Amino acid sequence: RFTDITSDLNNIYGCKHIFLAFDVCFGGSAFNKTDAVSYSGSSLQDILDNQEKFVQGKMKIKSRVFITSGSLEYVPDESQFAKKFIETLRTKGTEKNGLLTFDDFTDNMQTLSSIPDAQRPTTPRYGSFGDHQNGGEFIFIYQNKITPKSYKKTAKVSF
Repeated sequence: RFTDITSDLNNIYGCKHIFLAFDVCFGGSAFNKTDAVSYSGSSLQDILDNQEKFVQGKMKIKSRVFITSGSLEYVPDESQFAKKFIETLRTKGTEKNGLLTFDDFTDNMQTLSSIPDAQRPTTPRYGSFGDHQNGGEFIFIYQNKITPKSYKKTAKVSF
């Protein structure tokens, strides 16, 4: 059951930050909500002014956030939600110097409302759950891909 999943995940004591993304039928039932809950996001200016201070401050506050492709309904196999989710990840936080915040995902999901109803049968839901603390934030920090060094084989083998 979804309620078991969220309860179990909320109680992972060693994990301070949890972001759940459900692109499944009836995903909103995990949170007993039919509408988006209020979520206080982070100011772009706060992030750009002092990124390190912003991240350090947010790391101290427990976050439990969720986003679902729909509420108490079936969702299509051709997922507009998944496309928007991946599109958000691909931005790599360019507007915020390599940071992606929960707001980036929710803002991008809001653009789904411009898709005609026939192609968008569901409305994404998002918010907080469990022990989320006011001001909590989930942050993805983009890092450039590290290319591994190539190594020459130097060991001699004797038979």
